[in-house]
Amino acid sequence: MVEFDHAVNMLKMHIKKEIVDNYFAERSFLEEDLEALAKEEEEYEADLKKAAPIFAAFYNLMPSNAAISAVLSLWGATERPLSQEVAQVSQVEKQAILDNYRPHGWTASSRLKNQIFSIYEDLQKAAHALRKKQLQIAAHCELYNEDVERFNQNFDFNLISSQVEAMEGQDIPMEGGLSALDREAMAARMRLRKKVLTSCALATMPELPPLTAIKKKLARIIEGNL
Repeated sequence: MVEFDHAVNMLKMHIKKEIVDNYFAERSFLEEDLEALAKEEEEYEADLKKAAPIFAAFYNLMPSNAAISAVLSLWGATERPLSQEVAQVSQVEKQAILDNYRPHGWTASSRLKNQIFSIYEDLQKAAHALRKKQLQIAAHCELYNEDVERFNQNFDFNLISSQVEAMEGQDIPMEGGLSALDREAMAARMRLRKKVLTSCALATMPELPPLTAIKKKLARIIEGNL
């Protein structure tokens, strides 16, 4: 009987240890995943900072707000992409971008169109890269939050403590009699929070068409607003 009781106690200890080990192993994995997600956000924000002056320069070149609205229609967008980030771009930064796209052509109209065409090609590539990263980050965040939800369900303190108490055959709460308030505080500390993405990392960038697909329409927009 003594040997049996000892074996049962050893089994109980092993089960408790396995619960604790699994908790910290899963938590460590999720914390590393959260760090990886944060790094993706940092890399995206760095790319966003590089792209904002290109958007600012493009908007600056368009002959009117009506022309910009017409371009947004071509993009299937209702608002200017990166409008908040563009507002933070200085005139010096915009000019530095414009200096890379010197106007060329026989007339003022053709020079402006060619300059806009040149900058649009790089704008479209930057927008495509940003959208791709936005979608990747959003998908990663969704998977992380799903894992967090499962973790919180699997390692709910109230459920675990009840199971341990049932296993011990106790009529009093574990840990010397934790109050309901203490239990809830412990449960809160054990839970992980879901990740909320920064607004700029949300998948909001429209898929801009390549220049070849809209060149004629873009030219008519420019000409019609000179």
